[in-house]
Amino acid sequence: MTPELLLLSTRVALLVLAASALAFVIGWRLRGSRAPAALEQHSLVPVNGAPQAQASADLPTHTEVEPLKAALASAEQQCLDALEQRDEAERVAHKRAREVRRLTEELEALRAEHLALAQTQAVALPTVANTSPAEAPAASLTLTAEDLQPARSLAETLAADVQALEDQLASLAAEYDHARSGLAIVSEATPVDKAALKAATKRSKDTERRLAQATEGLARKRRQLRAVTRSLAAAAEGLTADDLTRIKGIKTILNAQLHDHGIFSYQQIAQWDAEDMLAFGELLAFKNRIFKDSWQEQARALHQASHPGSPEL
Repeated sequence: MTPELLLLSTRVALLVLAASALAFVIGWRLRGSRAPAALEQHSLVPVNGAPQAQASADLPTHTEVEPLKAALASAEQQCLDALEQRDEAERVAHKRAREVRRLTEELEALRAEHLALAQTQAVALPTVANTSPAEAPAASLTLTAEDLQPARSLAETLAADVQALEDQLASLAAEYDHARSGLAIVSEATPVDKAALKAATKRSKDTERRLAQATEGLARKRRQLRAVTRSLAAAAEGLTADDLTRIKGIKTILNAQLHDHGIFSYQQIAQWDAEDMLAFGELLAFKNRIFKDSWQEQARALHQASHPGSPEL
């Protein structure tokens, strides 16, 4: 029990005790005032042998009873007020206790998440001292075939997508040629069949739209396949993994996604060309972050600091 609740409970108990005492006094005085009257109804003898005038003089007057009644009413009201204050204090205490439990649970969940992320990062990358870029040591984790497996699987998937889109594009090109020929025939017919001309025009435009979408999709997939293939080729040359989270804009989740796409080092990011930056912006579902946060400039500076003596990128 909190000190506030204990104080309120004590106050309520004292008020109840005071009210009980007042009620007892009033009841006792009232019983005393009624006793002579009852005896007078059943006997002609004065109470305790005293004259009737003396018994009447001993009765409590109206002015004596009314203050006691007022004091009792005041004590009862104070008891009610104290009980309401105690109930309100209990509600507030329970509400605060629930809030404390909720915040405690959230804190424990955040601590567990932080610990899990720290353990994941410790396994994925070498430990880098908390120093400035000029003092940062070179990375020491050499990539393995297992590290590159997710990127290889992605490259295979992209290659299959490219092949499927090339087949679809060839089919759509043939369909488009057929639709254009049909449109030309209908247009040259005499008299012109307006309904047939409208249908042929719609079919030609629809085929042209799907052909444009397939062409754009094929170009996008080819660009992405090229970027991932270049990353795999660079990683296979014996690169060591750098701590990419030191680049502004790259956090733990994005760092893991870059690994899955074959990006492990500052050198790879620094050597991206325009097609690579566009492709990885599409693959990683971010648009202008590479340019906005100047990833390449940061990567070049971090590469020189982490690998002293290496040629400039």
